[in-house]
Amino acid sequence: MIKVFNYDSPINPEIDQDKLRKWLISEAKEEGFEIKMLNIIWTSDDNLREMSAAYKDADHYTDILTFDLGDGDKTLAGELYISPERVIDNARAYKQTFERELMRVIIHGVLHLMGYKDSTPGEKKRMRERENKALERFFSL
Repeated sequence: MIKVFNYDSPINPEIDQDKLRKWLISEAKEEGFEIKMLNIIWTSDDNLREMSAAYKDADHYTDILTFDLGDGDKTLAGELYISPERVIDNARAYKQTFERELMRVIIHGVLHLMGYKDSTPGEKKRMRERENKALERFFSL
């Protein structure tokens, strides 16, 4: 079950939720996972910063926070809190479309739920390669 909500974001991205679900289910399956429950929640920049400080001990703006609610098996359960405001800023900075940057952020969070890390340069490289592979598939659907 994949659901998209707007908690308190001033921006409510229009996305094809059927395409999004199909894509995420396919990407999870490729890694040997099944999505049991995934909530994608749009929230304001300020709220996400407060959440980052409270839950991640990092008082700064971010585009996404991922919360793993699963039990460590091959079934994914989690919540992705995303700031569309920050995604817009990042899309401009990286010279990407809003849709492409938003999909990158979403797959980034899902990859974290699948165990991908991005703390070291090697982990970041692996994560980025997997994101790019997933984005190619999304935009070819």
